[in-house]
Amino acid sequence: MNGQLRNTRVMAAALAALALAACSKDSTGPSITDPGNGTAVVMKGTLAGSTLSGDIDVTISAAASPTIAGCVYLKSATCVVVTGNYTVATKAMSFGSTSPALSFSGTYSGGVVSGTFTGSGGGHFAVINGTVTTFCGTFAGAASGRWNFSANGGALNGQYNDGTGSYDMTGSLSGSSLSLSFSAGTATGTLSGASATGTWSAGGGSGTWTGATTGCRS
Repeated sequence: MNGQLRNTRVMAAALAALALAACSKDSTGPSITDPGNGTAVVMKGTLAGSTLSGDIDVTISAAASPTIAGCVYLKSATCVVVTGNYTVATKAMSFGSTSPALSFSGTYSGGVVSGTFTGSGGGHFAVINGTVTTFCGTFAGAASGRWNFSANGGALNGQYNDGTGSYDMTGSLSGSSLSLSFSAGTATGTLSGASATGTWSAGGGSGTWTGATTGCRS
């Protein structure tokens, strides 16, 4: 979207020049237990890349030197097994799979790991510590692509891919109303059961988006 919407902003600026010449539930998530404190921690979230979309479900072990094990679901109910490690001192998290060959890395901060993955075109991901619901979908309008995010209490974390790259989103959920922000713009929407819909705006462009809890594994 950043790439496509950049062109939209340029067009909007050009039109403006010609015209001048012519005349979030509350926003605080539930309490969490950080990894490395002798308790296993479950983290869930979503990913979006140039060719991949889906959700992630991993557990960081209770060991003094924690290991990571779990699944990545790439628009399918089939578990792609991932394993890895969590470094307590640096809060670095890394895990990966062999088929397809994917490698995820990020740093834990405030209950969230936002990072990138390589393989199959690469992209961005975010996993959250707590009671998490994942939504996967698409967006359309002045730009189009994948649109995925996770809700944990009143906090939202996600990512989108518009064909030019993957980008992070953060936001909040209050009751059934949600808002998201990203480097190019903002989005708002409504949560209704297992689905969510809304609109986005960035630069001179806008459009709609949709997501569903069933969208990550189908």
